[in-house]
Amino acid sequence: MELRHLRYFVVVAEMENVSRAATEKLHVAQPSLRRQICDLEDELGVQLFERTGKRVNLTDAGRLFLREARTLLEHTDEVVSKVRPSRRPVKRNYTLDIRRRLGRSCRRPCACFNSKRLRFA
Repeated sequence: MELRHLRYFVVVAEMENVSRAATEKLHVAQPSLRRQICDLEDELGVQLFERTGKRVNLTDAGRLFLREARTLLEHTDEVVSKVRPSRRPVKRNYTLDIRRRLGRSCRRPCACFNSKRLRFA
């Protein structure tokens, strides 16, 4: 079982419609999503949804699994945020020495390149 399966299950359970979950939230093909849900049910050995036309309703096992899946996904998100480095950009200084190269290839280097080094922040 992968976290992706849990995320898919939670979205389908919340939207109560596999087609809408596939197209509006998950941006995957509906047959692929339906197959993933069936694989999850096979792996667990229980039916998570009752299918009625285009709608799906959670079974008792599905409601229990939904609570646990949400808890697990929330915990996973917390762990990832704790171990992932902060998203602040790292400020680095770069020095570029281009005068010498221009001096060799150009007879008259541009006036803007008279300084020996340029700094970029």
